[in-house]
Amino acid sequence: MYDMKNLAKLKLLDAKAAEGMKAFWAFDKAAMAEGAIPVKFKELIALGVGFTTQCPSCSHAMKAHE
Repeated sequence: MYDMKNLAKLKLLDAKAAEGMKAFWAFDKAAMAEGAIPVKFKELIALGVGFTTQCPSCSHAMKAHE
């Protein structure tokens, strides 16, 4: 199960592994961009994955609701 405290580690990862995190954020942006699958559907898929993995973040729930 995820722990919200782990989100605070993103800044540490940005500092210690800048190139890796830069690639991660570029991948995230590209994966969630409009394309063959509409963004709303991608957010709904991410929401389902979040429920399955018990992710505590609600960012996808808010985006899927729009």
